[in-house]
Amino acid sequence: MEINTETADNKLISLQVPNTNTNSSDVAGDLHFNQVRLDDGRLVTIHRSKGRALQNAMRITQDAQERVLVLAAHAAHVDGQPFNYDDFMDLDLYYIQKITEKYNAMMGNPPSQLLPT
Repeated sequence: MEINTETADNKLISLQVPNTNTNSSDVAGDLHFNQVRLDDGRLVTIHRSKGRALQNAMRITQDAQERVLVLAAHAAHVDGQPFNYDDFMDLDLYYIQKITEKYNAMMGNPPSQLLPT
């Protein structure tokens, strides 16, 4: 699915976002392309990252796959509050993958595969 949206500086961008509709709470239609609703009802909103977030992620880990998780956790806010990395990693793996997929789509990154197929 292609989504057109404006950035904070009013530039129009086009995003390719997979539409899997595997979570019943996502099918309700009340979510934006950068949001995920957790089973407990909390709303996760993923924001675009800045360069400083990448610097911090590089300080935390040298592993590229883990760095994406750090960046996705940093970009995610739960009910408007920043997400702690440890709390992010305590989520069900389904939500970690969903948030990471949406983060990668927003940043124009190729999808990352967290689990081997």
